[in-house]
Amino acid sequence: YPIWWGGVPAILKGWFDRVLAYGFAYSDGRRYDTGFFPDKRGILCLTTGGTQQRFSPTGVYGSIDQVLWPVQRLMLEYLAIQALEPFVAYGTPRVDQQTREGFLQAWRARVLDIAKDARLAAE
Repeated sequence: YPIWWGGVPAILKGWFDRVLAYGFAYSDGRRYDTGFFPDKRGILCLTTGGTQQRFSPTGVYGSIDQVLWPVQRLMLEYLAIQALEPFVAYGTPRVDQQTREGFLQAWRARVLDIAKDARLAAE
């Protein structure tokens, strides 16, 4: 998803609110380590308008980990979903076609690695 004013786009937030509802995704006493989805893994794949430097610990936006903490910790981990390292394509509005293709190739490789790990774990 695109980082939108430091968070998820409104339409995605609305989807989270409707789908990850009390009773289905969590309930009293069923959060974090005791949540409903302990065997699930989740990964954030997102784009930013800002450069990687702007999303660094010394950058104007702070580290990307700080920006993503609410979704990683207060959503995925809250539901007992193992939060994998996010995939971030930085500065997407300002990159050339070759860089854009590099982002897509890197994402494809990441997804294939995750799928391979899942198959190995199932064996």
